[in-house]
Amino acid sequence: MDNQQAIDFAYLAGLLEGEGSFTLTKHVINKRRNFKPVISMPNTDPLLIAETARIFRKYGIHYHTFNYKGRTDKHKDIWILQVIRMNSIKQLIELLQPFLIGIKQGKASLLLDFLNHRLQYGGKGKKLDESFLDNDEVIFDAIQQASETTREIPSILLEGNDIVRPSDESGS
Repeated sequence: MDNQQAIDFAYLAGLLEGEGSFTLTKHVINKRRNFKPVISMPNTDPLLIAETARIFRKYGIHYHTFNYKGRTDKHKDIWILQVIRMNSIKQLIELLQPFLIGIKQGKASLLLDFLNHRLQYGGKGKKLDESFLDNDEVIFDAIQQASETTREIPSILLEGNDIVRPSDESGS
């Protein structure tokens, strides 16, 4: 990996850690479970979305962008960039994994487990058996649980005088 690639991947990882989501959606159609992986990043800054799209194109990541108009003049338009193809999601996670450090790192790893499991099956159009879907359900539940789990505050953030803390009501 050269220096520019490292910069690109660190930039994307930072954006997705702060603004994005790594998720697995679940739909039940005719009593059959269906799971779809998605990496999504919404933002109100179209230049930020355009730069992310440029980097995705550079590395062959297939994506879609959507634009939703603000409900009123007081609301900004929102842009959403989504990666929905399994191979592109897998490629993106593999590129970004060394740079992810927060909760999204765990969610990305679970999503990669799902993709590896699903891609070994052979793909679209094949009817999945219940045991296969049960494994998908376990990964889906783990991703949902990771979304609800709060992480402990690192002790380094609780130490030292360089942290601004609210004063008590007595003014001391």
